[in-house]
Amino acid sequence: MYGVGWQDYGQFGGPDGLGGWSVGLQADLAKALQAGHNQNNPGASPGVGFPMLVESLEDTLRVLTYDASDFVLWRNIPKLPATNVIEEDNVIKAYGQDEVPAWIPEGGLPEESDPTYDRQYTKMKYLGRRGRVTYQMALVKAAHGPQVQRETVNKTMDLLNQADMGLYYGDEDLSPLQWNGFEKLIRSGSPALNIKDLEGRSLTDKDLNDSCLVVREPPNHGRITDMYLTPTDHGRLSELFFPKQRVNLEQLRGSNKVTAGTVVDDFMSAVGRVSFRPHININNDRAVYAAAAGVPSKIPGVPSLSVGAAASAGTAANKFRTTDAGDYRYRVVAWNDYGHSTALTVTPVVTVAAGQKVTFTLTAGAGPIPRYYEIFRSPKDGAASSERSIARVPYGTGPTTVITDENARRPGTRIAIMFQFNLQAISFKQLGPMIRIPFGTNDFSIHWGQGLFGAPVLYAKGKIFMFENIGDS
Repeated sequence: MYGVGWQDYGQFGGPDGLGGWSVGLQADLAKALQAGHNQNNPGASPGVGFPMLVESLEDTLRVLTYDASDFVLWRNIPKLPATNVIEEDNVIKAYGQDEVPAWIPEGGLPEESDPTYDRQYTKMKYLGRRGRVTYQMALVKAAHGPQVQRETVNKTMDLLNQADMGLYYGDEDLSPLQWNGFEKLIRSGSPALNIKDLEGRSLTDKDLNDSCLVVREPPNHGRITDMYLTPTDHGRLSELFFPKQRVNLEQLRGSNKVTAGTVVDDFMSAVGRVSFRPHININNDRAVYAAAAGVPSKIPGVPSLSVGAAASAGTAANKFRTTDAGDYRYRVVAWNDYGHSTALTVTPVVTVAAGQKVTFTLTAGAGPIPRYYEIFRSPKDGAASSERSIARVPYGTGPTTVITDENARRPGTRIAIMFQFNLQAISFKQLGPMIRIPFGTNDFSIHWGQGLFGAPVLYAKGKIFMFENIGDS
């Protein structure tokens, strides 16, 4: 009499039940993902039964992107609760003074030896996504489960993926909203021997053993337990053992089947077992983005060149070797906290000789100022569109930014990080559990926000090791 009421939506059980569909009802879902009035009816005519047919739409949603199994570092990293927006930790750096002898004569008076403590702090950072589902969409029988629930899962996956990548590549110098990931934490004060540049060659078993020894020996006193690397580099290491594979002929009797190939899951170093953790999110070998991303009014405009690319004498840190001499192409993308611009092609193509560096100067484009620039470079003598990410450079304070490339990062290469994977070395301080809160309603939609708050912590920089510029040679 008064129109449709909640009693007509028994599957919801009232407003608080939105999204709480039963398993039996989910199995019965058959219709579209979008609430609307679209029809696919060729016309009604005598003897044509098409209007009576139920469209066939499988109730299994295919995932064409990452899934939860890809968040390897996030899933494994030890987590501790944070109780403040700035977390402080005390670290003991030395029990005493090793260079002061502790030997004493019978009845003698020992010398004093004081321990060394250090206090470090970590600022909590915040990840968040906003969700919205129209009220009408929440009422229909969606093909893959209640849409509010489906969108909550989508936002959760998005946040975890952002957190997982941020554990490697977050950088407070690029944006104060980001936490510092492990690459930045390692580069900021780790012993020089704890970073090894492979300059384009692939990993070997000797590299692994040597790095474990560096971490084990004084003054680091660590024990590597886990190595996070790309699936590509994990595969390359496994290929080292292909020629050593042996087949037991007795086991082949009656089957005549041989499985070729060896997957190496662990490595026994001179100081203990190291587990390989192949992880796609550690791969920062990115190609140039096809288009801008983000709301156009919020993202920076395309930068322009105020000084074109040119080669000149490098410094002592230069890594353009004789084998690197050739022509290079550059492209640049401007980033801020809302997205990135389309790419600028840097001109001219620059010819680099051994010992030289490349410089060019950028001017910010129209619109919001960037937080940083991402630099892409081609391989030696590479074709257009072969550029790969090699650096992220803070914007600074002025309208122009000078970019300098001394081949510290090579296009098409990757990193790998070896951890002492326990609370003596690393953790993730999490400020509360992942949260979902409803937002105020100002239209016929259900609004909510989801958040994840925290930051990674590296307590002992000597107990972690990084390989950079891993290639395929």
